[in-house]
Amino acid sequence: MRNKQFLMILVILFVSVIVVTACAGVPTDEGVTPGPDSGGFNENMDEEDAYPEPEESEPKDAYPEPAETVERNELGYPLPVEPGGGRIEPYPTQEHQYAPQDGDSDMVRGVSYIDVVTVDLLESDPVQVNLNLIGNLPTPCHEIRVIVYDVEEDGTIPVRVYTLQDPDAMCIQVLEPFEISLSLGEFTDGDYSVVINGEQAVDFRID
Repeated sequence: MRNKQFLMILVILFVSVIVVTACAGVPTDEGVTPGPDSGGFNENMDEEDAYPEPEESEPKDAYPEPAETVERNELGYPLPVEPGGGRIEPYPTQEHQYAPQDGDSDMVRGVSYIDVVTVDLLESDPVQVNLNLIGNLPTPCHEIRVIVYDVEEDGTIPVRVYTLQDPDAMCIQVLEPFEISLSLGEFTDGDYSVVINGEQAVDFRID
């Protein structure tokens, strides 16, 4: 009988130890105060400390203006680019009535329709060469402009031909024929090729 009572007491004690151990391992919220690094809010913290204002940063331009990399002449027109990346300056002594003029930047640029291109070799020393152009302007109100650039090392003579029109002008929409002649300059012996608006136009040779 005594042995049974003793065993019952041991069982009760064993069960009690298990229950106490289990209860001690369960965390409770009572009396727990978040530490300074816990990210929580306690009674000693101000609302501004708990929720700081975001730092203001200066707005950045999402689309900055590209740097100007195009070289332009005295009238504001871009200079053509050589295949090697250099620039071709206008022929320094080239002056003619179809060259760009002051006030051209206020006009609207248009195309020109060139039908015939020829050159005349004058009997002079050194030889002077004239360029002849025959074609049509878009309208009678358009004015023709011609830019002649320096001769390149391979004998190419770049020429740019275009037209301009007053944007406020009222003009009949019909083609206007034109025929002009201008000097390309003086040349020494060699083979030359006139390229107009990027297309080969006429070749000539001076012996």
